[in-house]
Amino acid sequence: TLHQHLLLGENYMNKKILNIFIFIVYSILLTFFIDCISRSSFNEAFNFLTNSFNIFLYNVLIIVLTLSPCFLFKIRLFYFSLISLIWFILALANNLVTKFRGMPLTFYDIGMIENGLEIIEQYLSKNLIIIMILSSLLLISLLIFIFLKCKKKSINYFINILLISLLIISFPQILNYGLKSNIISKNFWDINWGYNTYGFIYSFFNSAINNGINKPINYSNDTISSIKNSLLLLEPENDMKLTVSSSIVNYDFTDIKDFKDNDNKLLPNIILIQLESFINPNWITDIKLNKNPVSNLESLSNEFTSGLISVPVLGGGTANTEFEVITGMSTEFFGSGEFPYNTIASKKAIPSLAYTLRALGYSSNSLHNHEGKFYSRDVVYQNLGFDSFTPIECMSPPERTPVGWAKDSVLIDEICNILISTDNSDLIFGISIQGHGGYPSDYIEDKEVYITNDYSKDNKNSLEYYINQIYEMDQFIGNLIEAVNELNEPTIIVFYGDHFPAIGLSESNISIRTLKKTPYLIWDNINLSMENKDISAYELTSLILDKLSLPSTTLNMLHNSSLDEKTKTEYLNQLEYDMIYGKNYTADYEELVPSSEYKIGFKNVKINSIEIYDDNNILIKGENFNNYSNVYINGKYIEKISIDNNTLSIPLNYCKKGDKIQIRQDSTTDSTIFSYSNELTFK
Repeated sequence: TLHQHLLLGENYMNKKILNIFIFIVYSILLTFFIDCISRSSFNEAFNFLTNSFNIFLYNVLIIVLTLSPCFLFKIRLFYFSLISLIWFILALANNLVTKFRGMPLTFYDIGMIENGLEIIEQYLSKNLIIIMILSSLLLISLLIFIFLKCKKKSINYFINILLISLLIISFPQILNYGLKSNIISKNFWDINWGYNTYGFIYSFFNSAINNGINKPINYSNDTISSIKNSLLLLEPENDMKLTVSSSIVNYDFTDIKDFKDNDNKLLPNIILIQLESFINPNWITDIKLNKNPVSNLESLSNEFTSGLISVPVLGGGTANTEFEVITGMSTEFFGSGEFPYNTIASKKAIPSLAYTLRALGYSSNSLHNHEGKFYSRDVVYQNLGFDSFTPIECMSPPERTPVGWAKDSVLIDEICNILISTDNSDLIFGISIQGHGGYPSDYIEDKEVYITNDYSKDNKNSLEYYINQIYEMDQFIGNLIEAVNELNEPTIIVFYGDHFPAIGLSESNISIRTLKKTPYLIWDNINLSMENKDISAYELTSLILDKLSLPSTTLNMLHNSSLDEKTKTEYLNQLEYDMIYGKNYTADYEELVPSSEYKIGFKNVKINSIEIYDDNNILIKGENFNNYSNVYINGKYIEKISIDNNTLSIPLNYCKKGDKIQIRQDSTTDSTIFSYSNELTFK
């Protein structure tokens, strides 16, 4: 009997060891095939396995960690299939996102699925979308079948929980060993390089667990005070405290050229325009064009301050360039692939140029000719200190590109309207969309700019489409400057590209030999000195404040200092942590209070009258209507017809005397109401 018990115990242990062995082999194979899908190449995945085996094992370890809870369920096969399928879908998504956006999938993209679905038709054909939907339904059906048919397994909960607990406890130690041994890394500037080097599984997992800024070594009040004092010694003439000088008052000027010579200065309007995927196509060395697509940019660059600006993203991730410019902070210290807009700026107030200029009497308005909820901008801009944010849902109907993006020309009237409508100086932060991908591969008819030399690469049509959008954006630069200059207000306008386009370009065929820099230009009508210098995106607004001799924060002084780059980076890490997560030892801002009058849409939507048009229709007349203006009767949505910017039409039979009629500006997804008009009673 004892011998039988020993045999049973031995068989049980052998079975357990066999199950563990099968589980490990399965995890290795799953890791390999996920890497194949992610890289879209068997050979590259095999090279990763053989040449970077230690890193590959960390990817296997993460798969083991995510699959291990399956041993706590009796229908084990179903949960193994479910977790494996999720990883396959993530790998496929990474493959597609990398191809179309030029930047791999991160954990933070999961929170933007709704936004991604809204623009999917601009990247994928309808046939491919249908195939993906049918494939998804097939996989769901397969999972249901497995759920119904798979056999239940007996579970030794004590042993399984013990083993899983040991795995969970040891995992951080193994991870730390890899980090200390430089086998893996948790911070990499070039996210594409990081994913290629460390594999999709580890990189995606890393993007999920690493976010925010780690507390720097030696962070303390003494450290921050020492940084401030060293900067003050470098710039003794700058006042660190943001106070409004009594000499800075509005005045009636006769000519904007008098600005520099007048003691009672009217502070200039500051307009920043971030141009989507904007580069100089003349940098592309293996093409020749029939005309210069950026004649305005190049001509103005010879007269005004300009240069190259280093940006934190490639092919996508627009919001991170925005964050760096408007806050003066580097995204380098955040998690790889993290979007501070989503992880921090949507939750709390963040120091920014808007708060800095508020102390000098500026009003601050932002606008973007795309959907307001993308990257949580509708919330973020309030936390960044702006008084209003105008998304596409609150603009006049724009012209659109062949793939459906709003053209940037719609921003001109919106910007001028803000300048005209305010009595004080304005900060305007505009985000462009026209140059956004995808870039169709179909031949373009009636194009203004085209390639004249023998260019046989597959991306020729896409490249010509992109260059023609850049040509129109360059026209937008000239037209905006002309429109603003006619207002005769002291103004500077800053133009810069947010990142290189995802269109098959490489450093080898770019004359500036990098994909990490875009052009910038600072135009002004107040005779500022011209200089040509290359800067980082987070240094741009500090350069502006310095050129205007406006009071500086500690961060601005750091960017404008002559310290070496290593010291600047160390100080910047300390200051960023202090301002966002720390104790605010810099005290540059006593308290960040978002505007209590913040609104979505600079122009108010208003109903002036309700008129019976004929036996069947009612006309609602008012101001600032557009395609996103929806009619609500007693709080209930009613289908409407847009006639023009001042008139909407609804069926008469929807109304009766005493009904309350209101216009609401809904978001594209109808998940949020951005603004409300007044209510009128139907009589």
